[in-house]
Parts: sequence; C-alpha cells; structure tokens
Amino acid sequence: MLTAKFLNAYSPKAGGNKRARYTVSGSSAELEAYKAAQGSYLAFDDDGVTPIIYADCPMDESITYKINILPTGRYIVDFSSITAAAGAIENAEKRGNDRLANEVARLQAQRLSGTTVTPSASSALQAAVASAPEPASLDQPIAPSAKK
Repeated sequence: MLTAKFLNAYSPKAGGNKRARYTVSGSSAELEAYKAAQGSYLAFDDDGVTPIIYADCPMDESITYKINILPTGRYIVDFSSITAAAGAIENAEKRGNDRLANEVARLQAQRLSGTTVTPSASSALQAAVASAPEPASLDQPIAPSAKK
C-alpha cells in the first residue's frame, strides 16, 4: 500500500488555496508503478530520490495517509476521513439542532487534528523528567518533625 507523509505546505504561484507536498512510501514495486504513472508529473523530494505527491493541506501533519489509485490511473491522497466527518456534522444539523451540530463539529475537528505531542513539547517534557528529584523513599514510616 502506498502512503503519503506530510512534507510541507506552500502557496501556489498562481494564487489560490495553499497546497501540500507529501513523500510517497511503499514497496519497491508500488513505487515503480507510481513513478511510471506520474510520467512528466513525477517530482522528488529535495534528496532527489524520494517521490512526492501533491494534495490539499492535511488536518493533522503527523498522520500518514493512504494513497488511492482512481480507475483512471491517477493517484490521490485519501482524505475520506474529512468527508466522513463532514457527513457526521451534516447529519447532526439535519436530525438534531445547532447546539448538537456545533458540538459534533468540535469533536470531529478535534479528532481530525490529532492529539500528538510536538517534538519541542516532547523534548521539554523529557528534560523536566530527567531533572526531577528522586522520589522520597517509602521504606521508612513518615514521622512528624520534632518540635523545638
């Protein structure tokens, strides 16, 4: 299965919505098929080796997305989770009320945005844990301090 990992976002020269570049991964046979299908549209990451695919900007930059092949032979990044979330929100609007739809929208957006820890936050957390004092020994009973 071919997968796409977010690389970066950019603004098209012609203007319009921001787009994104994703690195493409998969078995060697899948990658060769992808390269052949892309033809003159084949592009590589800065390393000149890793193929990339262009798509919309992701909701969560840490997710690895599946790449689908359309019947026409065109490869696309699978954002069906966004379509499903939009459907859930529309269903809440249709069958519920605005309060329900807003809450469903908030929960769906939270799910799509992920709950990952950023590398800088992870580094800060690791540093704090490393510098934390050793916990007190619980081998001895806790005695009140002597009165003076």
